[in-house]
Amino acid sequence: MSSWMTVAIASGSSLLLHLFLLVILYLTPSPLVDEVADEGGIEDAVAQKLEEKKEDFFEDVGDPDRDLAANDPMPSNDNVAAPVMENEPVGVAAEATPVMNESSIPPPPGVNSNTFAGLQADAAGDLGGGVLNTGGLSGALAVGGIAGRSGGGKKAALTMGGGSEISEASVARGLRWLANHQLPDGSWAMDAHVLPNGRPCGCNKAGKRDSRVGGTAFGLLPMLAAGITHKPNSEKIEEKDDSGKGGKAAYHAQVQKGLNYLIAKQDKRTGAFSSEPYSHSLAAIAMCEAAGMTSDPLLRASAQKAIAYVIDFQDPSGGGWRYSPKQPGDTSVTGWMFMALKSAQMAGLRVAPERYKLVERFLDSVLDTKTGYYGYDKPGGASPAMTAVGMLCRLYLGTRPSNENLRKGGEFLKKTPPASQFNMYYLYYATQAMHHMGAQNDCWDTWNLGPNRNGKGGIRDFLIEKQIGGPKSPPNATHMRGSWDPSGAHADDGGRLMMTSLALLSLEVYYRHLPLYMSEAGAAR
Repeated sequence: MSSWMTVAIASGSSLLLHLFLLVILYLTPSPLVDEVADEGGIEDAVAQKLEEKKEDFFEDVGDPDRDLAANDPMPSNDNVAAPVMENEPVGVAAEATPVMNESSIPPPPGVNSNTFAGLQADAAGDLGGGVLNTGGLSGALAVGGIAGRSGGGKKAALTMGGGSEISEASVARGLRWLANHQLPDGSWAMDAHVLPNGRPCGCNKAGKRDSRVGGTAFGLLPMLAAGITHKPNSEKIEEKDDSGKGGKAAYHAQVQKGLNYLIAKQDKRTGAFSSEPYSHSLAAIAMCEAAGMTSDPLLRASAQKAIAYVIDFQDPSGGGWRYSPKQPGDTSVTGWMFMALKSAQMAGLRVAPERYKLVERFLDSVLDTKTGYYGYDKPGGASPAMTAVGMLCRLYLGTRPSNENLRKGGEFLKKTPPASQFNMYYLYYATQAMHHMGAQNDCWDTWNLGPNRNGKGGIRDFLIEKQIGGPKSPPNATHMRGSWDPSGAHADDGGRLMMTSLALLSLEVYYRHLPLYMSEAGAAR
């Protein structure tokens, strides 16, 4: 058979597969609907009681391996100003004016610059980087977006991406652990863990980071990724015990309390959840995702304010982010802040396109064009972790997986497989980058299932085996079942909560964000 006919048949098969997936996404009932809550939310009087205190910005000490090591300069009293009841709704009255309108929906990413000039993914007939016309969903069905998180769309994305019932059981165990370790005020803490009765649970090696804002984001993000919102009709999670018995678990109340906590903590003047950039960017991503999944006006207003703070923090010259406003950036902080912008764009919030061009400028400044690797604040000293962050940003900026530098980066990550180092920060970013690289150079199947595509050596089975209480884990204390031990890079800072959150998000990659380049992602499925 001629080569052109083979390509035509393969392309046609891939197109039919993805059309089928999109039909499922449109027809399946889902919490990702454009609904406005008809109940009242946190009273304005509560917000007015919060202390309007300008926090001191953390000073950079120039450690290139830092992720969450900075001390969060939160007030010493970390409780909310008024009690947030479990049944207190997050939403606002139905007559509230939504933040979004049609003119505020941002266009697809702009033209890439310098090294990546002309490689934007808006070619006719290709889904990469574009936005589907989704009406009220306003960006939820954007390629790379959040439409695969529930119902039939979730099952299809899980199957197509290479997930399994066993990986979903692992996710269910992890979500249960998170729910059992939420603090009474709705927050999660990286430096302490308690049981639902408020007593210490004894989880070993809690982190040193005293940040309730960052911890709460780590608690919320895996739940949101699983399709769970504060709405009672959102996704329910299938749970089974060791005997095979179980049922559906609902965590909307936990999500509601967590969102209430973040909103109560947000500076109403600046939009900052925290003046420490890691904590703020994590909380901003969580708020944007929750807003995009529900279109709740209060969440949208909070998310838009948070993005305004992200934009104000960006270096207007070099285009990156670091520890102080407008400071020349580093790849680590830039990765989190940039993903906050992209989460806002997927939620239909306002993000000026020129902000993405600035990010491209920063990425150009830390890229080694000979190797395709990324450094921390300059091209030299590249690492797998920073390369994974840089690749993910490039992919979300519209650069195709076939780009030479991305292919080099993908090969670099394949040479640093999941089992080579238990660095959950690296695994989190590399899993996303390889997911969006798809079939290019067999990046995703090799990363997900291992070099022989039998699961051995791949991220899926590696994380399942590392989970406490997993199928290959010996019996352990019940309060740690479903979590991951805090070992490796940044474990002393983020503790068990951070490790568990990043592991869950990596196991939810199949449906958390749809592949950016679906034709390439599905070619080898």
